[in-house]
Amino acid sequence: MTIHMFYKYPPDGFVQQPVLYAWTTDKSIRDRFMKERDMTKFKYVKEKLSGKKEVSLFKDTYHKFYLNVFGLYTKSPITSNKTRASVLGTVEEENRTIIDCDKIVFNELKDKLIDSKILKSKYIKALDTLLYYKFYIYFKRQNENEMDDWYSAYGPSKSFVNMELIEGHGYDELRVFLKLFGNTFK
Repeated sequence: MTIHMFYKYPPDGFVQQPVLYAWTTDKSIRDRFMKERDMTKFKYVKEKLSGKKEVSLFKDTYHKFYLNVFGLYTKSPITSNKTRASVLGTVEEENRTIIDCDKIVFNELKDKLIDSKILKSKYIKALDTLLYYKFYIYFKRQNENEMDDWYSAYGPSKSFVNMELIEGHGYDELRVFLKLFGNTFK
């Protein structure tokens, strides 16, 4: 069986070998990866594995680097409706996109939020329609580590960002994916 592997070069200035980033057995997936990704950041290696045990061990050991096509929710630029975009990425990229969403949103917003209660009531009402105060309280608690027990017990799938308080107020998974891994694309 032929394995197509992509090793990622370390950032400039680091003296280390490239590390396995992605692999596939499918030539069309290999070609798509090479077309979409910035190949100056990757080293391509093609290797033949023989024997069922060797192939099975490789697949088990490096499962998180397996390339597959998965869907991520995003907002359609035409209709503004939620739509599912097809993305080629590794199992690890898909998992990190979902798991790291809270952290990304928190880091983006934590320094930009103020307590809306200091504003005039007409501005408070306007911000309440945007769920501003609920976000402010959530991020304030996150900042004070009051949510750690709840977050640890239920994990990111039950976190505030993933829960849609009102239908349609979710997050854009494709944008999170690109924020995390966009530097590997052309």
